[in-house]
Amino acid sequence: MNNNHVKLVVTGGGSGGHTSAVSSVCQRIQEQNPNIDMVWVASRTGVEREVAQSLNIPQQVITTGKLHRAINKKLIPDLLRVPLGLIQSFRFLQATKPQLIFSSGGYVAVPVVIAGWMLGIPIIIHEQTASVGLANRISGYFATKILLSYQESEQFFPAQKSIVTGNPVRKEIFSGSFETLQARFDFSPDLPLIYVTGGAQGAEAINKVIGELLPSLLVKFQILHQCGSIAETYDSEWLNQQKDSLLPPLKPRYHVVDYVDSDLIGSVFQAASVVVSRSGAGTIAELKALSLPSVLIPYPFAIKNEQLLNANILAREQLALVITEDTLTSARLLDSINQVYGWPDSDQAKTRPEFVNPADVIQQEIVRMLESIGIKTETTAPPDKGHHVVSVPDRKVSQN
Repeated sequence: MNNNHVKLVVTGGGSGGHTSAVSSVCQRIQEQNPNIDMVWVASRTGVEREVAQSLNIPQQVITTGKLHRAINKKLIPDLLRVPLGLIQSFRFLQATKPQLIFSSGGYVAVPVVIAGWMLGIPIIIHEQTASVGLANRISGYFATKILLSYQESEQFFPAQKSIVTGNPVRKEIFSGSFETLQARFDFSPDLPLIYVTGGAQGAEAINKVIGELLPSLLVKFQILHQCGSIAETYDSEWLNQQKDSLLPPLKPRYHVVDYVDSDLIGSVFQAASVVVSRSGAGTIAELKALSLPSVLIPYPFAIKNEQLLNANILAREQLALVITEDTLTSARLLDSINQVYGWPDSDQAKTRPEFVNPADVIQQEIVRMLESIGIKTETTAPPDKGHHVVSVPDRKVSQN
């Protein structure tokens, strides 16, 4: 690190939601505050390590254990790792002397936050879900300021140090075009697109129902289906078999992939008329940012049923219909897709405010916190509209 620069330690990971929140904020800081140097404290096996590397942010790896809510065979080994992670965090922070810590939660963040509190370092934490994870519940006791994605989370934290900022989203989702997607998959410009995703690992229940519905859906729609990469389910193989059995005119309307790269996701979202998805925190934030109509099938085994709580937030804003997995049928999904197709209508769209990316809001909160302790930061020109304020893209509506 350059000793003349501001030192910021960021931490958070273990899942895509925690990692995405940190990475979005880090991107904004890199663009807006060139004299802030960051180090990402990561776990040895977390997904955050690849993300930090992609952003050229130096890493400090610590050993830490996952926090468990119930007794299981991993409880004792993980508990024994927590003190080691605390010691490693304390030594690292003591040597680095950062001016601020920003955490998005996950088990890797807890020892960093506690060690920072012990050393008197100001701490900002961010919570992505409506239900609040255990790591952030613990971290909230030690945080200087708590940033929330939803008002529903306010009940879990002290009001005097909590504010609602929203959940940061990737800047990539605001760029792209149908033409880019067409060049990759040869989709027709005359048919609306459904994007189906179960997250990086896929969702077997969603994959099965979509596979059964292909002959019905492809009469009216074309589909990009991100099915996940878990080989044990054979979903990708089975879905391609379903495609092979389609009538020849329908086959070009369906494409199945294991994963959608970040360089393509913006084009997918800009082209999509409907999204069928799980309802993780990151997905909900991105669908809300784009006002993209969706049918959400929450993961039924999420801790404290957080995906259902997340999905209901979009449902209340008339951006989604929610189907629980135990009530998911082909007929119900088909009916729900047809219902949300075309949302939001013109009247709804006019009443929605322009979207301000919470990544910008959080970046500004970090700057304010630094200024409150007498540390000035360099600031570049204000963010361009593509990152900061975003208008809802037009959706293709069939005239048939």
